[in-house]
Amino acid sequence: MTRLAGLPPAPGVAYDPPMGVWLLGDVARTAVIAMYLSALSCIIAAAFAVPMSASPFQPSDAAYRLARLMALLGAVSGFVFGITGVAYFWLSGQASDRGFVVTEMALMGGIAVFLIAVAMLHQTQHSRTRSR
Repeated sequence: MTRLAGLPPAPGVAYDPPMGVWLLGDVARTAVIAMYLSALSCIIAAAFAVPMSASPFQPSDAAYRLARLMALLGAVSGFVFGITGVAYFWLSGQASDRGFVVTEMALMGGIAVFLIAVAMLHQTQHSRTRSR
């Protein structure tokens, strides 16, 4: 049984979701692709940074910075996927109201923890730069 705005469709009528719902699905798919590509890029940058840190003439700091940025992009893409993907399934009638609310609340809590962690890491990196 599918629904639109909380109402079930008439028997024998196919459900046709509104246009914006398909856009949510496309945003979710694009975010998944960005998440996987940034995870791969993060692993590659870190794999280059580790051996480069053994030599004083190699720019390992730039490689570590790139790996951190790719990890940040991957995490943001993952949260975008979670929010838009759950909304897509809820609006298309494939997820319950309770499942939607619980999942979105968990995602918001995860985003809050993620933002606090990024702020703390940014603060410690900024204080290290000043002390040099």
